[in-house]
Amino acid sequence: MSGFFSIRLCYFRRKQGVYRGSAHVRLFWLLNSLFSRFLTDVIGVGSLHFVDELKELCSLAKYASLFLHPTLRFLRISCASTDYPSQILPTILGDTQFFHSTSLETLHLEECDLFPATLALLLCFPRSLKSLTISEGTRYKPRNGNFVRKHGNMIPKELTDALNVQKESLEHLSLSLGFCLRIGQDVDDPQYHLDFSALESLRVLELDSRATKLMAPRDRTPMGRLPPNVETLKIFRLKLNPLNSAVLGPTDLNMPFSTIALLRRIKDAYPKFKRLEYLMEYSTDFDGELEDAIQLEILNLIRLSHNDMHRSKFRLSDDALKLLGERSATIKEKFGIQIKLGILVT
Repeated sequence: MSGFFSIRLCYFRRKQGVYRGSAHVRLFWLLNSLFSRFLTDVIGVGSLHFVDELKELCSLAKYASLFLHPTLRFLRISCASTDYPSQILPTILGDTQFFHSTSLETLHLEECDLFPATLALLLCFPRSLKSLTISEGTRYKPRNGNFVRKHGNMIPKELTDALNVQKESLEHLSLSLGFCLRIGQDVDDPQYHLDFSALESLRVLELDSRATKLMAPRDRTPMGRLPPNVETLKIFRLKLNPLNSAVLGPTDLNMPFSTIALLRRIKDAYPKFKRLEYLMEYSTDFDGELEDAIQLEILNLIRLSHNDMHRSKFRLSDDALKLLGERSATIKEKFGIQIKLGILVT
């Protein structure tokens, strides 16, 4: 038997030392203590979403016991700050009997403020985490000199060190990061690289455009940094150039790693690799923050016919379609790699 629980926390300004919205949490933990045996058998899926009218991130510290739930298999947390390791479950800090003890298999941390050392600690509790989705809360901007995200963007090497805690079981990883190289930061410094070579069980890797540049910075190749048994690489949040029309030409598309020469090298080094996906985003406002998609069109360049393509409201030009169709067919024939292109229109 499986079940689902969802806690939606609505935080407003502090009034007389009390936060409205916390009663729902107290009620949940009261029920959890009274009917723990029942909940252990029932709950398998959970969602914890913090909502704040001031767009402030809420600390995860006092809800961290969720990570010790013995049968919880799926957990989604959004708009939270992980805080520091000393603030997470301090009563069991250093007690290794809780490590690799829970049933959690899928974890989503969405629009969160993450500290790598705390992330590593939280990843110690699942026995065998299969899927991990991380997006940093880049939309949270400083307000009146107050930095909402006290941890800031994660250093790439510190992040991958944390991910390696689950390197033996992790099969799916999706990253949307805020870090990018600044002036004075050496592109060849290993601490600024995303290196997934230790994740031997990883089959599906999804990276946004920033994370892709951290794996293969400034026209470097991803050789040596991809998971050794990767089958699918998906690159998303690729920005399309602002256009006066909804017809894309060949030069409007940004498709990293799609050259024949590079794909030959990738296939030789990673023989299980068979799928390369791109998700491009186009907005009429083109403000760099694309939210709430109103239309999603998946264009399978191998199977989609010319007529089907031209029924689409947002489409490729004849030249672009011909070029991509020929290239995808060649790549499929030579290397057995399928290319998919998705266009997100807002």
